[in-house]
Amino acid sequence: MSHRECAGRVADGSLTPDVRDLPGGRLVAARDSAPECSLRRLCPRPAHGVAGLLLFAAAASVAHATRLPLRVYTPREGLPQSQVSVVLQDREGFLWVATRAGGIGRFDAHGWTAFDTSSGLPSAGVEALDMSPAGTIFAGTNGGPARRQGSSWIPLFPAGEGTQLPVTAILAVSDELVWIGTRAGLRAWRPGEEPGTPARTILSGSRVTCLARAGAGSVWVGTATGLFRLDPGQPWRAVPIAGLPPGDVRAVLDRPGRGLLVAVEGAGLFVGGPGSFSRVGDDARPGRVVRSLLAETDEPDAVWVGTDDRGAYRWAGDRWTRLSQQDGLPDASVAALYEDREGVLWIGTGNGLVKRGSAAFATFTSADGFPEGGRTYGMTESPDGDLWFAAYKDGVVRMRPDGTIRRYGPADGLPASPVNDIEADPAGGVWVATRLGLAHIDGDRVRRLKLPPGAPVAHRVLLAAPGGDLYIGTFHEGLVVVRGGGLRRVGRPVGSVVAALYRARDGTVWCGGEGWGAVGLRAGGEPIVLGAAERLPSGQVNGIFEDSRGTLWIATERGAWRKDASGEVSILDRSSGLPDSYVYWVAEGPDGAMWFGTNHGAARLDAQGRWDVFTSRDGLASDECNEDGVFIDSRGRLFIATEGVSMFLGSRQPTRSLPPPILLERVRIGDRTLERPAQLEVGPGQGPLAFVLAAPSFACESATRIRYRLTGLSESWSLSEPGQLEINFGGLGSGRYRFEALAVTGDGRVSDLPVTVAVRVPPRWYSSPAFIAIAVALGGLGVAMVVKVRERNLEARRVKLAAQVAARTEELRQANERLAELAIRDDLTGLPNRRAVLERLREAMSSARRHERDLAVAMIDVDGFKRINDVHGHEVGDVVLQRIGAAMRQGQRQEDTLGRYGGDEFLAVMPGCNESAAVHVAARLRQAVAAVEVPEANIGAGGSTLSISVGIAVFDATVADERELVRRADDLLYRAKTMRAHRSDNGDHLAG
Repeated sequence: MSHRECAGRVADGSLTPDVRDLPGGRLVAARDSAPECSLRRLCPRPAHGVAGLLLFAAAASVAHATRLPLRVYTPREGLPQSQVSVVLQDREGFLWVATRAGGIGRFDAHGWTAFDTSSGLPSAGVEALDMSPAGTIFAGTNGGPARRQGSSWIPLFPAGEGTQLPVTAILAVSDELVWIGTRAGLRAWRPGEEPGTPARTILSGSRVTCLARAGAGSVWVGTATGLFRLDPGQPWRAVPIAGLPPGDVRAVLDRPGRGLLVAVEGAGLFVGGPGSFSRVGDDARPGRVVRSLLAETDEPDAVWVGTDDRGAYRWAGDRWTRLSQQDGLPDASVAALYEDREGVLWIGTGNGLVKRGSAAFATFTSADGFPEGGRTYGMTESPDGDLWFAAYKDGVVRMRPDGTIRRYGPADGLPASPVNDIEADPAGGVWVATRLGLAHIDGDRVRRLKLPPGAPVAHRVLLAAPGGDLYIGTFHEGLVVVRGGGLRRVGRPVGSVVAALYRARDGTVWCGGEGWGAVGLRAGGEPIVLGAAERLPSGQVNGIFEDSRGTLWIATERGAWRKDASGEVSILDRSSGLPDSYVYWVAEGPDGAMWFGTNHGAARLDAQGRWDVFTSRDGLASDECNEDGVFIDSRGRLFIATEGVSMFLGSRQPTRSLPPPILLERVRIGDRTLERPAQLEVGPGQGPLAFVLAAPSFACESATRIRYRLTGLSESWSLSEPGQLEINFGGLGSGRYRFEALAVTGDGRVSDLPVTVAVRVPPRWYSSPAFIAIAVALGGLGVAMVVKVRERNLEARRVKLAAQVAARTEELRQANERLAELAIRDDLTGLPNRRAVLERLREAMSSARRHERDLAVAMIDVDGFKRINDVHGHEVGDVVLQRIGAAMRQGQRQEDTLGRYGGDEFLAVMPGCNESAAVHVAARLRQAVAAVEVPEANIGAGGSTLSISVGIAVFDATVADERELVRRADDLLYRAKTMRAHRSDNGDHLAG
């Protein structure tokens, strides 16, 4: 069945499976040098419970080596050093990561701050971290212990004494008592002790290996000679614990009511209590060298066990699940395990820090035989049950029901060009659309097909209809139908660029494209045209779908248009609950839930009207979906294509409903920086003003946004771009303002209290009340000196002087406000001026470089504008520029910045846009300009329609600064103008 003919079915969304409990065992790949990659299942175990059986049927029926959504942080991302020893979260929500040779890193979910010996640490080798009940962080280094104070670290012992005290473990009972484990025993520290005070050392001569809190104020002390309990008293008393084998005690986990867990090097993991311990697991699970232990908060019976050479294990009852390098860990040595307040698991390894996400989706990787990180445009299922994926630049991927993977490329006879779509052939095999023609794959046979003379070559989208008809949508030559060896072109109202094809249940073939909307083609009937009259929000159509209720859906760049069986029309967009208004596709689940693919994740709308948004933190390869990027096979499995193919496993584990923290890190006023100010005074004309915030929420850091406002300037709230934590304002006029900000996570959680900063901008000296008072006083003194001579005129002159001063004060105030506006606005079009749009570009480049996001700029030139000025005068030219600016402002995306660069040139800054998306935005701008009503007839270069030429440049690592990116766009604009000069038509032109 064609993938554009079925409504599709999805696995029950009520399941919340976790790959760590995946029934049937861990799935790994066995590959050799052959072109096929056979996937086999290892370590089989029976499924547990109904949920396990359902998951096995829904997900494990195709063996695959997909990975949990693990994110690895290394020095490339800002981690100070790759060997992680300890992970800790402080009260503000920041994550503190100690490394063995690089100091400590503080992570705020968006960037790292490093602390080393230059920050006051006695050594960059940090073996231990702990936080006191009051929130003070203590660090144990190879050069002695230290505590955090402000942005620095203060050694606990004087110079010379601390360097002889390499720390192996640290535990802060309070800010007044810290236990420090060393290679020569356990030492107590209390503040205020004078140098030379006798050291309080317990277990002298014993190497302390770990410290852990026990009940009733006691402390567990692991040493090279066994386990001790340190009981409070005067003095403290160390009680040896019997029942454990000899060896280094590497980790201790006290679980009240569930037994004490103790890891003994060379012997393994033991559970029990003093005098009675039994070994847990065996030499296979988790082995004899355990380095770290962690009890889960939401499931206290479940424990994570970090090993020296086998990765991490999860132990729940009698079940063991392993997380190893085959699952994405960068190293088999796990020294640290930590669960933060949102339930995110952090794993410190010998080669980086790992964040473990939920498992709503599993993504196929190169271990499965899939291209690594490649985009997929089109998926289908052939009549024999094979799944096929159009892997764009990497050819075609076939997955058989037994999990065998086969890839097809130029060596197999496939055209050496991007693969744009794939469609099942009812007679067997699949059709493949490329930019260099059509191919057919049946089994292992690849045939390049010759179409009838006059057929277009660059194919974009396919639809196989009953009776053998093959519909082919092209990039620039419209829609053609191949039937019985013949070729028929479909003309208007179908446009030249066809991006979507779909066959409804009544046989209507729907097609959509760029700039002309959607058209339904019926045998023997008039075409059904959908456009602005039918409230279609945009002529840019990306996908078409009919659900089981007979509702027709159109996916556009401005939301999802729907028309139900009764004829009622409505639109779903960002304001309705979608994460983004740019919709690529629509699909339906078996329970009536609708799925939408956007630029910021895949959204699910259930029958009760509840939204759920899935992103890379849920296992998707990327947040940005693709055209034709969804498929539901005959077994009800949902596949979504982003920068890879991901399979839906079931609704993700819920995030703990904690409000995300929001903190003000610093404020920049021009070149001046203030750390966490509660209030500001900004001089008149100083700026720009930048508030740098932190929102340490790690469940979905890339989707976190800031809701903010500056009362006194605007009472309405604004919302930043995902991941944007720096809020900028231009020069402010005199007055009092209040900045407020809240963090909003990707799953809808909002900070409970806003960050607030009072801002005062005093008036300029000549506008101050003091100056006015002095001027009035001086005037009065002068009048008093001549009062006897001209008493009658004194009152008139005083009143006149006061009126003049007041009028001048008001004029100056208005002038200041106009100057502030003129500094960033073009006075003709009302758009941002050149300086303002270049400043926005610098900010966008900084954000794109920091977060590895896409960014594009478009240089826009009005065609034939000189002729408008020459023929009709500059007054008409000014009106044309005003109307073009207004039209493009309406046509731009909400997150874009469009400004007047100079003359008839405009510059558009488009965050989050790759080349393809930028071309779509530019096409929308040119449509908006073409619709402008001009004040004179026949003013264009060749007619009455205004047109523009556009040069598009995409930001990458080779771009040095904003001038280089603008220069590239300008060069491409020149090429576009040159292309226009050599074409006979009068269409708009893009170059990129």
